[in-house]
Amino acid sequence: IELDLSNNEIKVIHAGTFHPLIKIRKVLLHDNLLATISDRTFENLMHLSHVELNNNRIANIGDQAFLNVPLRTIYLGNNRLQRLNVVTFSNLLHLSSLTLDGNSWNCTCELKEFRNFVKDKKLTSETKCHYPDKLRAKIWNEIDEEEFACRPRIVPRGPSQLRASKE
Repeated sequence: IELDLSNNEIKVIHAGTFHPLIKIRKVLLHDNLLATISDRTFENLMHLSHVELNNNRIANIGDQAFLNVPLRTIYLGNNRLQRLNVVTFSNLLHLSSLTLDGNSWNCTCELKEFRNFVKDKKLTSETKCHYPDKLRAKIWNEIDEEEFACRPRIVPRGPSQLRASKE
């Protein structure tokens, strides 16, 4: 029912590792050396409601890492996350708590959709931006959506495009 693998210097969890544990409800993987949570790591665990992944080195979570699980609580605090995709969490219909503090969040247009999702669902509270400098240490929920912006991109035009536009 509960598997505690915390404080074990684990670097990798392969997809399918937990599949035989059909009755598992809680997985504790905090305080390890995990850098990535791959697609299908927690797939089809029909009773899994709680996962602790805090205090690792996680910088990437696959879009299908939590596929078909009834998770209610996920701890992702104190990792190396800068952005996440909404699709990773949008199918978690029972999710009520998502801890994200202590990461180096890059509060730009690339994080805006995820931030809005988290804010709308009221999943977290004290999550702070790390980048850009003007938003450093500001709490997500207190920042206007428009401030999650990206710098305009300058697209150089080649000589053939310049001639065509003059004609």
